[in-house]
Amino acid sequence: MTRQAGSIGVLWGPTFRTVSRIVGGGAVLALALLLAHAVAGVRRVEAAEVPARPVAEREGPAFSLTDQYGRRVTEATLADKPVVLHFGFTSCPAICPTTLFEVAARMRELGPLADEIHFVFVTADPERDTPEILKSFAASFDERIIALSGDVAQTAALAKGLGASFAKVPTPDGYTIDHSVNGFLLSRGWKLGRQMYLGADSRADHALAALYGMIGQKLLSGSPPPPAGNAR
Repeated sequence: MTRQAGSIGVLWGPTFRTVSRIVGGGAVLALALLLAHAVAGVRRVEAAEVPARPVAEREGPAFSLTDQYGRRVTEATLADKPVVLHFGFTSCPAICPTTLFEVAARMRELGPLADEIHFVFVTADPERDTPEILKSFAASFDERIIALSGDVAQTAALAKGLGASFAKVPTPDGYTIDHSVNGFLLSRGWKLGRQMYLGADSRADHALAALYGMIGQKLLSGSPPPPAGNAR
């Protein structure tokens, strides 16, 4: 298994394709829990290879997509809060569910402060991921996650504007999706600032510090996050 040159992407091997065929919508979260540690040994992008990467802030790209409730969402819709955005697809066998599992854990650890950030999942597989499927998928992690879809051209334009990539990869039984795995962090006003890996084996303390920073607060070293019920 080899990391795709020139992008932060994942090309799934035969084992993952087999898993992909047997995963149903209701089994996604269970699979995430099962693979959370196993993925660490097989995914080709290690957390240390994709740390938060600060860049000069710039305007995020204009876009128009549909959320899991059928509502139109544009850059103006999200401009009122900072944004953490990931690309993926609901039939992704490992990286997507484990990443959203970790994102949801950070949301719980933030407690009420999580409501001050838009957490967004954009499908890179609009042919199969309908709003109804995305609604169920997002809710299995946290109902506050905004799940967006559009046609391939609309999604590709957003990805390009953010510096992401995705591509359909043929398989013997259909296709899978090669996509960027980093989260894209945008400040209030839809300003693109940096990327950060938030998936399996990412540093929870680093992720929390970045999220606190996005809302203008500081997580003191050694201080526990605010109580948030069932936070891990």
